[in-house]
Amino acid sequence: MLAADVLHLMPSAVSQQIARLEAVVGVTGLDRQPRGAVLTQAGRVLAETAERIESELTDARKALAALHGDVTGTLGAAPGAAAHSATEQARRGLKATPPAYSYYDYDTNV
Repeated sequence: MLAADVLHLMPSAVSQQIARLEAVVGVTGLDRQPRGAVLTQAGRVLAETAERIESELTDARKALAALHGDVTGTLGAAPGAAAHSATEQARRGLKATPPAYSYYDYDTNV
């Protein structure tokens, strides 16, 4: 399955986000080949980091919900290889907004 299909985006949008991520971090995340692309070593580091961030966000959301009930807020999806994890987190209960950089703005019901 293509990343664009998983993310429900056009392939060109995914390519642009990956290119932006590579430009921001200064590394090549994908080894582009005639039959697709594979993660580079740097791409694997970024993907693993995104998975840890997703786990931390899940833990934080649970802790905040335990304090004051439901958590509201906005989650901006990270570009490129990390986008899938952030997007999946957004689908689990936070409102997603599709920018080029990650940001998290949580507000508990006080």
